[in-house]
Amino acid sequence: MANNIIFDEKVSTYNFYNDILGRFLNIYKYNVNQIPVLDMRKTKYISPSAVPVLLSFGDYLRKLYKQPIDMLVSEESELLNFIICSKFVTICKQLGIFNFDENVLNSWKYRELRELHKISYTNIKYTDADRIEDLVQRRDYINDCLYDRTKVIYGTVLSDTNKLPMSVIDATLNSIAEIETNAIMYSNSYSFTYVASDRFGTNISVADSGIGFEKSFENAGRELFTLKEFKNIEPKFYNYLVIMNVLNYSYEKHINEKREDLWTLRTNVVNNNGIFKIQYGNTQVIFSCNRCKKCAKNEDKKNISACVKCLLEKYSEDSYSPIKIFNVGFQGVRIEITINRGE
Repeated sequence: MANNIIFDEKVSTYNFYNDILGRFLNIYKYNVNQIPVLDMRKTKYISPSAVPVLLSFGDYLRKLYKQPIDMLVSEESELLNFIICSKFVTICKQLGIFNFDENVLNSWKYRELRELHKISYTNIKYTDADRIEDLVQRRDYINDCLYDRTKVIYGTVLSDTNKLPMSVIDATLNSIAEIETNAIMYSNSYSFTYVASDRFGTNISVADSGIGFEKSFENAGRELFTLKEFKNIEPKFYNYLVIMNVLNYSYEKHINEKREDLWTLRTNVVNNNGIFKIQYGNTQVIFSCNRCKKCAKNEDKKNISACVKCLLEKYSEDSYSPIKIFNVGFQGVRIEITINRGE
């Protein structure tokens, strides 16, 4: 079928942005009313970081076409067990994201995953939040509730296998709650989270299909100072500067209020031999332990301009670049964290 988007055996975020999104764009350009079908009948594995991305993409398509999108999965596929046990199918049905062939789902032979390896999502409307008129108090209320919820869901999986430092665990839980809070407050969007931990390391991925960083800042009445400071940079780095502006805002909150947020998480992850990736639109920024561990460029500074310049200087079109600019992106925000097991 002309509107089928056929996925490879292994689906990663790199494959998704370099291949799948391009195929969707070709379908959309040819006929904006032709609804795509996601064909995963030969797919065996979805990388942990790609799981929330795929759900947020489905949510984006659902909103674009105003109906659930068909997803094809084979009875013989190794993927079938994962999408059922991880609650992927359950969430898709609850939120009206993807349609599945019930005969295929009913053919499933039970083989449970690790109990803690489940996908979670946040509702758009949070319980009792509307009764709080003050927006700051409402945000704090939602954030506190989501932190408690996140701690219950992911606290154990973050600490039981790799004995991650408490600084990383706390910053991770706070950041997940903050991303989910922003999706509710400013994007009116579901956010999806998946955490997988084994003897090799821990992978954390959070994604939404909301309005994104720039409009969230505009709606909150905040200025994008980084765009002004680096206004002479090439246009292709626009989304990069938006991302760095968000991190700069987080950095200021960290300095002034000692709040654990995205900047805290970035710093704790790279200092514990991890990789922190943040993506907005078609641009992904990568902070790695090899490049950023114990970096003092921002020490005693009021902003992260030195960090902005440093990554720009290291930009290239090869796979080692700290800034990746894909040909295609879609709305929303995505965070990926990888922390390898310490010796």
